Amino acid sequence: MVSLQKNNRYLQALEDLRQTQLEENRGMPLSQEQAERVWLDLIGGPSRYGYAYGMPQQTFREYHSEFEGLSSSYDDESMKKTLAIEQKIIELSSQVEDSRARERRRDIEYAGLKAQLDALLASRGIPPCSNDVTFPPRPSQPQPTFDIQRCMVNKEI
Repeated sequence: MVSLQKNNRYLQALEDLRQTQLEENRGMPLSQEQAERVWLDLIGGPSRYGYAYGMPQQTFREYHSEFEGLSSSYDDESMKKTLAIEQKIIELSSQVEDSRARERRRDIEYAGLKAQLDALLASRGIPPCSNDVTFPPRPSQPQPTFDIQRCMVNKEI
């Protein structure tokens, strides 16, 4: 019962905040930071360990109130577009996180390989790359020669 009362007070505080916004911003949804600030004010701030438990998620009633006053066909279309955009944002955010994770793994792998190479170079475990390496001479092979007369004989046949 206590959490329901807190939730109702939270929703009322959010509505009060919306009412205090400028007229042109009143239809805009509140940011996550604004909602967190309202919740922290309601519960008296975070715990002594820095946590703030029990912040309610945005309810359907709040989400629906953003579309009040619109015609039902526009409401359905805009809801579909909004949901499609939100889904695309979630998908792209996931791809960005995957890409960042791959970059972190690659950076860690690169740092490890660089450390191994530096250690090998410091221990002189790799021979120096210089021109003092000589290769044995290749045996000389006679150049092929063609008999001009034989070619001419073959043409006559």
